[in-house]
Amino acid sequence: MNKILIIEDDLNLGKLISTYLKEIGYLIVWATNGKEAFRLFNAENIDLCIVDIGLPDKDGFEIVRDIKQIDREVPIIFLTARNQINDKITAFQTGADDYICKPFLMKELELRIQAISKRFKSFSITNSVSNHEIILGKYTFNFAVRTLTIDGKKIKLSHIDCELLKLLCINCNSIVKKDIILKAIWDDADFISSRRLSVYLNRIRKYLNQDATIEIQNVYGSGYKLQLNTNH
Repeated sequence: MNKILIIEDDLNLGKLISTYLKEIGYLIVWATNGKEAFRLFNAENIDLCIVDIGLPDKDGFEIVRDIKQIDREVPIIFLTARNQINDKITAFQTGADDYICKPFLMKELELRIQAISKRFKSFSITNSVSNHEIILGKYTFNFAVRTLTIDGKKIKLSHIDCELLKLLCINCNSIVKKDIILKAIWDDADFISSRRLSVYLNRIRKYLNQDATIEIQNVYGSGYKLQLNTNH
């Protein structure tokens, strides 16, 4: 079943949207600020985000930029009172798939979600085990049970190993900024977390060393990239 993250600080509206979407079959998680939204996005397997722009700690554009660093493909619907053309342009430049102005009809929101579901194959009414597996070179990475499998042999991953590798896989061949990784894994960007990150990355590199086409690169001054060299 689809899981939708609602990011809306208006408690009455958030409750109305949540209740309506639950009644028609969606799983809902709801955040009222940017920090909570980022935490929930990383803790849950989110299929679609509905985002207000005007939020108490940071605007919806900034939140979507952070989310897109984690998952470039997740569909985004902005749901906002702002109807200025500049806001709409910024929304789509940020990564929006749709933009709905308040006031709106719940039926309209439902239909727009359905329209997006037709464009995104990963956004479907049912989930299967295959949705939890990523083929990474010679490895099969199952993030639901936290295993890496190669030649029939399973490597059991810790929770942090799993979340870190999942983040790098989703952004395969693209740089993930270091501060985004630290916020996603530890919700912290201090020196200790940075040292922990190096330890976990080195451990994951050892797990993946049986396939020479896979490389985790340290992009100096920027972040890290899981590089899959298909021509190796």
